[in-house]
Amino acid sequence: MNEICNKTPKSELKWGRLFGHRSYKQYGLNSCISAPQVNQIPLEVFNDSDYLMTMTQSKRRANKDEGFTLIEIVLVLVVLFIISAVTLMVVNANKTMGSEPLIAETDGLIASLRYAQIQSLNENASANWGINFASDSTSYTLYKNGLAATDTNGNPIMIPVKKFSKPTDIFRPFYDPDTPSCPKNCHKMDSKVTITSGSGTTVTFDKWGIPVDGTGVALLVNMEIKLSQGTDPNRTETTITITRNTGFIP
Repeated sequence: MNEICNKTPKSELKWGRLFGHRSYKQYGLNSCISAPQVNQIPLEVFNDSDYLMTMTQSKRRANKDEGFTLIEIVLVLVVLFIISAVTLMVVNANKTMGSEPLIAETDGLIASLRYAQIQSLNENASANWGINFASDSTSYTLYKNGLAATDTNGNPIMIPVKKFSKPTDIFRPFYDPDTPSCPKNCHKMDSKVTITSGSGTTVTFDKWGIPVDGTGVALLVNMEIKLSQGTDPNRTETTITITRNTGFIP
């Protein structure tokens, strides 16, 4: 029998592997059955459980050889996208966690600079408005014509970012009281935030909203004001740029 099987072509041997089980032995068939002999197999053999199991296993092996389906690839890509999005959100959250005072102060300073710029545009050349940064790096004041901004009666003109909250107000990030050293036209920043670049200088805008120096000459370079939170070398820092010629503040 082995000698016959060895001489049987491969096209016939596959039938021997498929049908060479006990059901066919009961019908006097050998494991080297050829393709033409399949027609001689009784119909009930094809309903045999061993035959069905063999066919199922052969189909599974064939499917494994075909690789991944399009649906499987799409599902994997969707899962990877979700994991990447969640990871990015966690990383960004860790970066910004605890830096709320710096973010609030940065937004407040940008709003104050734009307010001074708008005031200069509205004055029609009668006054230049700006923001003066204290040399102690903890506060800044609304300026008008080189001095702390006041009305015609000499009262301080309130800077919009000024806070009048109570120390117990949980809806305010910090307490900014109206004091003689820092009245309505002055803003005392959060104790965690300091001015690391630009202290002791004044940003002034002319009637066109263009940043100028103390003599009214347009600045030749962009001006930068930097705020930072913390004192260690890895502290969080933000930079506010006042663009020359246009006064644009991104």
